[in-house]
Amino acid sequence: MTEPTPPTLREAHQPEPAARSTVRGRKRFPAGILALVAVLVLAGVGLGWAGRTLLLPPQEEHTARTYAIATTNEGSLGRTLKMAVAAQWQSASRLVAKRAGTLTSIDSGRSGRIGAGDVLYTVDLSPVYVLPGTVPAFRDLAKDVEGEDVAQLQAYLFDYWGWGLIPDGKFGNATERALKAWQKDQDLEETGMLPLGQVLFTPELPVGFAWEDEVQVGSELQSGTALVKVYGSSPSFSMRIADTQLGAIREGLTLTLNHDGHQWPARIGTITKDEETSELIAEILPPEGSASICAPDCHLIPAQGKRGIEASIVVIPEATGTVVPINALRVDAQGQPLILREDGEQVPVQVLTTVGGQAVVSGIEAGARVRVWGEGATSGSSGGAPSEAPADGQGGADSDGSPDGEGDPDTEGNAPQSANS
Repeated sequence: MTEPTPPTLREAHQPEPAARSTVRGRKRFPAGILALVAVLVLAGVGLGWAGRTLLLPPQEEHTARTYAIATTNEGSLGRTLKMAVAAQWQSASRLVAKRAGTLTSIDSGRSGRIGAGDVLYTVDLSPVYVLPGTVPAFRDLAKDVEGEDVAQLQAYLFDYWGWGLIPDGKFGNATERALKAWQKDQDLEETGMLPLGQVLFTPELPVGFAWEDEVQVGSELQSGTALVKVYGSSPSFSMRIADTQLGAIREGLTLTLNHDGHQWPARIGTITKDEETSELIAEILPPEGSASICAPDCHLIPAQGKRGIEASIVVIPEATGTVVPINALRVDAQGQPLILREDGEQVPVQVLTTVGGQAVVSGIEAGARVRVWGEGATSGSSGGAPSEAPADGQGGADSDGSPDGEGDPDTEGNAPQSANS
């Protein structure tokens, strides 16, 4: 038997081939190929994230409640409207001639105001005076005549001349002497009697008046000829309102009329609609407790009336106190208004008035630094824009709305809420 030949040195170091197994093993890949595959996988992941970021809608970020810091100041707030008011004299009565003759002069002018003892006109060069009285002149007044018309004459002589008469309605010696003294003062014949037509009586003096258009100097007057329209002691005032102004202008508001350097307080009365024009018209009345808007200066309103009198209407009465941004106001659990100082201290206040984005309050001093809540606030925010950014990084809000990581009083059970909510 032939013995096997021993392997050479090279053959001795050759590894024997692996025995074949009936179970197929995993294929092994080179390291370079594996690295390439890993890079491609990572790139795919990155592209997928980028695609989702670009294609998906943006996610809403949670915005924590924020506030700014504002400094309060002393001031006044209110609101007024400028409107136009019309004044119109209302004819209360007419004066008529009591003596026939030629109208030789109109001493009082065609319109204006006339007072007791003034000359209204002359007829046949004889002056005609106006005196106060409710009984119209209808007869001569002389000694031994009695009646209310005599009492009217006596009252005038007593009130305006101080001759110590008692207006008893009896024309006696004292009345005769007083009348002669008055006639002398007026450069009239001292007869001691008053002929019909020399005076006209009207209930109120002074009054506004206007001559009738058809009566002119040179006109022939008859007893009973209408001469002048007599107006009341005060004109009436009214104001037209646009539909868009009706929400701001209402009955009871106060206003001030400015005319010819004078200021007249008044108030708005009943607002009605003109049936012919469909315009809204507000009646302007004197202040409570007053009888007239313009007294004692009503004579500044011409007899034909006056339009376009400037009126300032107080829509929101002016209040003075500490002025704060409206968004600084909060309310506590009991519904009482308060303001938070910069350090979070709650200060109860009283709201005196609000105008636009500001309020006047009492209970906190001017110069205080307070929180003003803005659009970034959560529940309880007033929604207004902050008026001042927190200074030096102070007063800012953390993600939970608390300043500098501390608990914010608004987040507790009795959290102050927006005063506007």
